Amino acid sequence: MSSSVVPVAYSEPIFDGACDAIPTGQTQWKRQRLATGPSGSFWAKAEYLYWDRTGAEFPPLVTTSDSGTARVNAGTLGDFSSVIFGGSDELDGQESGGRYSIGFWWDDSQDLGVEFTYINLGDQDLSFTARSSEHAILARPFFNTDAGLEDARLLAFPNEVSGNIEINADSSFQLFDLAIRRNVSSRRGTPVYLLMGYRGGDFDESIRIADTSNSLAGATQGVSLSSTDAFQVENEFHGFRVGLANEMSLRGLPLNAIPLFRGLVLAVDGSVSVGQTNRQITISGQSVTNNGLGQSTTSNGGLLTQPTNIGQYDSDSFGTLHDVSLKLTKRIGRNLSANLGYSLYGWSNVGRAAEQIDRRVNPTQVGGGTLSGLQRPAFNEATNDFVAHGITFGASMTW
Repeated sequence: MSSSVVPVAYSEPIFDGACDAIPTGQTQWKRQRLATGPSGSFWAKAEYLYWDRTGAEFPPLVTTSDSGTARVNAGTLGDFSSVIFGGSDELDGQESGGRYSIGFWWDDSQDLGVEFTYINLGDQDLSFTARSSEHAILARPFFNTDAGLEDARLLAFPNEVSGNIEINADSSFQLFDLAIRRNVSSRRGTPVYLLMGYRGGDFDESIRIADTSNSLAGATQGVSLSSTDAFQVENEFHGFRVGLANEMSLRGLPLNAIPLFRGLVLAVDGSVSVGQTNRQITISGQSVTNNGLGQSTTSNGGLLTQPTNIGQYDSDSFGTLHDVSLKLTKRIGRNLSANLGYSLYGWSNVGRAAEQIDRRVNPTQVGGGTLSGLQRPAFNEATNDFVAHGITFGASMTW
């Protein structure tokens, strides 16, 4: 009887320190990733954001009245006027932005990684202009604390004064994350990551109100007054972030039978950051009076900014900055995936520029006069919650 010898290929020998080298074969497993999970040693993501955000409450800032309204009632809040700017939430529209991430794995099994993320939501800008050529009566309303009733500074009134007003406001939001991604799931192909790290955020707003009025009659004929009120708020967050990120295959759904939707993965992640929000609020203003002969005088304060509230104010408080995201992801190449989703971010205890305005004014100090009576306008810090949310669309690449 003949016999055949089958050659056997051996892997690298392992020596146990006591016995001869024993040939063994060991298979090295690399954890299987879904479409959303980075599969290379490095990864990068870029996403387009189209987000809405909560607006800031603007007080009534500009009013008009019908022609024929008595001067004493012109522009004052109430039945004799209408608000043409303010008295509603502003800086709350949709805006485009971007979210960018880059990271790498510490280990071959891809269980421990580091990721840096930057979010920038495009600046939200607002501009408003009104002129006496468009409105026979134009005014800036305020509450007169000296008289104890609603009042108005007239910028336009037939045969008495002409002028204009311009308001500009802007808002910007950006976020920074540096996090460790640690897989805490023992199931192959369905990783669950624990996210831990640092989060920093910046949210800045400003509003500037500038008006000019020219006297057309009486003893002040030819005299012009230009005034400016400015409010600026800078919010800064520093905190510790913790969260979870999970991936789930949609293979069992009917949609998987359609080629376009085959291989879809749902990624869900959320985190909470706890830390400190630092706020810096700056209020400034000035008035310039020109007598028509080339001579001018400048005083501290406009209308809603006076020596009683002008200054720089710093404060801080405990704050949270949390987020949640849902994404549908599909691999479109060996190292490339596309995603479509929704994200929401919320930040507590932020200052909004327009909400620092005190419309109660003691007119005795306007124009450089000596204050008599209540110290108004005053600085009373106001904080609120800020939410930004909307759709995301992007791609990720591994290598």
